[in-house]
Amino acid sequence: MLYSFPYGYRNAIPYSLQARTNGTLSSNPNHGKLKVIGESSIQAEPDIAVVSLGVQTRGMELRQVQQENTEISSKIISTLNNLGVSSDDIQTQSYNIFPQYEYINGQQKFNGYVVEHIFRLTIRDIHLIGEIVDQAVDSGANVINNVTFSIANPSMYYHQALLKAIDDAIAKAMFIGRNMNISISTLPIEIIEQSNLPIAPYNITLAKTDIATPIHPGQMDISARVEVTFIY
Repeated sequence: MLYSFPYGYRNAIPYSLQARTNGTLSSNPNHGKLKVIGESSIQAEPDIAVVSLGVQTRGMELRQVQQENTEISSKIISTLNNLGVSSDDIQTQSYNIFPQYEYINGQQKFNGYVVEHIFRLTIRDIHLIGEIVDQAVDSGANVINNVTFSIANPSMYYHQALLKAIDDAIAKAMFIGRNMNISISTLPIEIIEQSNLPIAPYNITLAKTDIATPIHPGQMDISARVEVTFIY
């Protein structure tokens, strides 16, 4: 995205970040231009988690295996609802039936069916992830894939990083001006945004232990980068 500012416009933009000396100078008989890159990265705590879990059942009779899977799946959903997970936040991610075969003395032999029902859970209170996973396992879930963390409103944090990236560019321009003994306007005439949303979510693998499953969301890095042009 390109932002342009008239020469006469005055709007105080603070700058406080450490300056780094990467910049490009150009000049003509009327005025010179300085282009610098501003960068910033901030950390934010995720506030949404998506968990993939479900149940596999096995047996020789398909209808019986499906019935068992349905009963366990219903129990898991009931448990999740009791823990505060809305039915709207529980979706079927996949439902598969796998015929099983084995080879004995070079001959293929049918060995029953596997029915797998995987749910996609959106958890809006990430502090409950460990308890939710444990309760689902206690209710019969035997497939635990991973958890994906993300931020509901990443643009709010990205805008903060964007402003800090502009601060960084101004600090660099002032540093270059002082070291080259030239007077550089603190007001940029052009800002080109070189980074953009979305913020990529990240995954972790779940591990079941004898105590509450430990889930630590950690922090997400949100970065911004801009090319800023000044006159001198």
